[in-house]
Amino acid sequence: MTLTPRPPSPARARRRVTGLLAVSAGAAVLGACLVSCGNAPTPTAKAAAPVAAHHQAHHQGHVAGGGTQPSATVKLPRRSMKKLKASAGCPKARLQIDADELKQTACQTKRGRYTIATFAADKGKRDWLDYAQAYGGTYLVGDRWTVVAEPALLEGLRKKVGGKIETGARHH
Repeated sequence: MTLTPRPPSPARARRRVTGLLAVSAGAAVLGACLVSCGNAPTPTAKAAAPVAAHHQAHHQGHVAGGGTQPSATVKLPRRSMKKLKASAGCPKARLQIDADELKQTACQTKRGRYTIATFAADKGKRDWLDYAQAYGGTYLVGDRWTVVAEPALLEGLRKKVGGKIETGARHH
């Protein structure tokens, strides 16, 4: 008996496309946040893709202090969006993106601005980070979540929720 793969149902295909669009939208929101926060240059849409590809090829997720991204064997903490928002001091922040594969919010506190994203899969988080880090910035990274903010804010948050601090490649 030969098994042939069945195409995904229309509902599943829509969720997948919606999820991919949400990841793209999340990266765009992050890029806008980084630009507005002064952490990145303002590339045009046409120039952004080659720049991102160049940075991804040469600077795959630097860890603060000049290292490389954490190895796959490092156990990162898993946190919910609710826990991350509460720990950052913005428990009532509303979601900007609420898709199957990505949930994202941003909030302004007295200490500063946070962008918080949670992911359905760690691969989605890594893909999002690889794209976003091409524009610089500092990221607190856990299992299926990341927070973007100023380094001092992330260090304080890391003490509450754990995770690794990574920096994007900002040069050229």
